[in-house]
Amino acid sequence: MLVWLESSSVASWVSLSLWAYPALLTVHIFGLALVVGLYALRDFRLIGFFAGTNASLFEGTNLLSSFGIAINLVSGFLLFSSQATFLISSIPFLVKISCVALGLACSGVIGVRQKNGLNMPRYYPAASLFFWATAIISGRLIAYF
Repeated sequence: MLVWLESSSVASWVSLSLWAYPALLTVHIFGLALVVGLYALRDFRLIGFFAGTNASLFEGTNLLSSFGIAINLVSGFLLFSSQATFLISSIPFLVKISCVALGLACSGVIGVRQKNGLNMPRYYPAASLFFWATAIISGRLIAYF
């Protein structure tokens, strides 16, 4: 299946075009900045930084972070399609994808707890920050391993 994906016309366009891969990578980084930037600000505030910041500042960010997630799903799939057979066995890629999934899960739990007014232990936002930072670092390491 991955060989088929990698030989598809879309994957060929991404890997053979002079501009497709760099443009998709730029879009992917933009989506990453939206998602991780917004979640990191929220998580640092929940840990205790920016204590004077009003929580209402973060109320409208769910739509924006969802937009960033959508951008990254599309751009990430297109980038993956051009190197599917390599990436599926790349340890840094597998760590990245696992950390993205765990980061999204943490962010979902945090969002539900906030919405329902439940107590927020500091380990939830700390875990979220850890997973997002690890996803970024391992994403960069894909090129070297």
